[in-house]
Amino acid sequence: MTVAAISPQPAAMTSNLTIAQQLLWLGQKLAPDSPLYNMAFLFTLTGEIKPVHFQAAFQALVQRSDALRMVIEDVDGVAQRRVLSELDYEVAVLDFSAHGDPHAAARVWAQRHSQTLFNLSERLFETALIRLGADCYTWYLNQHHVITDIQSVQHIYKILGNFYRRSVEGTLAQAPVLPSYGDITLPSPSSRTIDYWQQQQANSVDLYHRTAPQVSARTRRVFCELGLGKTAALKQLAITSPAQALTPQLSLFNLVAGILLAYLHRVSGSERVAFATPTHGRPTAALKETIGIFVELFPLQAEIDPGETFASLLRKVSDASGGLLRYAQPGASQSAPSRQVNVELNFI
Repeated sequence: MTVAAISPQPAAMTSNLTIAQQLLWLGQKLAPDSPLYNMAFLFTLTGEIKPVHFQAAFQALVQRSDALRMVIEDVDGVAQRRVLSELDYEVAVLDFSAHGDPHAAARVWAQRHSQTLFNLSERLFETALIRLGADCYTWYLNQHHVITDIQSVQHIYKILGNFYRRSVEGTLAQAPVLPSYGDITLPSPSSRTIDYWQQQQANSVDLYHRTAPQVSARTRRVFCELGLGKTAALKQLAITSPAQALTPQLSLFNLVAGILLAYLHRVSGSERVAFATPTHGRPTAALKETIGIFVELFPLQAEIDPGETFASLLRKVSDASGGLLRYAQPGASQSAPSRQVNVELNFI
């Protein structure tokens, strides 16, 4: 009998992405030809903007932010994030001031460019400075969601303004070091939080009675401008109905959530309906000042009983949103049944 030694097998590689990043990366892999995770914005800037200082400020921002220099590589089917040591980027400077409607021209240009697919392993942002007229510019910023969230976008806007001022004053070299996304350690969720989410149930909704295999990954954005009158009416209803909560913002969220759940019930016929909604995932001051993605998805569900009224549904939503706010702790989404949900409400 011959006994052969068995060589130890190397341990399976694990991803160094956060849970949110892994979900976004997987979603992009499942829909490789769709820009559904592009986060594009146009910011109107008033006053004379010097492109040379704007370029210097943006480059300084990139070099100080590891999140902006982050790329995602596919290593044997496992997503790995890597931070480029250097990333030289030239901001595109465009002039639409000669157009009959410069603002409309900028929106058309931005809409077209926002459909451009990012190569996740090369660079995950695109930006441009567009002149609309005398003392009027717009700044286009597009990032892949895997490196950013809405609070990060707001932070980038604030920092870039500070860096631009420093460039004009000649003090850009003394700009402060930014918090590193890679150095952040998130606190672990409490056992009570984990127990709460493990007790929740949330399922996908067969929209228009179509199951998931029947639904295409192709997406199309549909815009609906409510106008000032309808917006004001909704805000008033939010604070005078069972949707009312501690703040006007939370009250409005409850109202919109109730409308969405009622709609999902109507188009699916399901008695149990749910959607996922993101939370900022930034409970500490340090996290609030860090560029990067911390958002996590948590489910909000409701049982539609026979004879349910909109008022009674709003009471259920108010209770559910209270639990969501209490238990939406960083890292807790791993225990939440969010991945079974196929509808998402982004409420900003």
